[in-house]
Amino acid sequence: MDETNVAQLVFALSAARQIALREGPDFDLAVYHIRQAIQATKDEAFRQGIVVIDQKEPDHLS
Repeated sequence: MDETNVAQLVFALSAARQIALREGPDFDLAVYHIRQAIQATKDEAFRQGIVVIDQKEPDHLS
């Protein structure tokens, strides 16, 4: 996993999280698993010495 792949993966997972958040409460479990995947990606990147800039995550979209 290189820095470019990490950035692309975090971006794609963040986009998926935003879509799931817009779908409403039926997708809460999906949002949870996507958040777990984002955290796992960041943890693995950290272990490999890759810095991942944290982006603020809204709890709810207007």
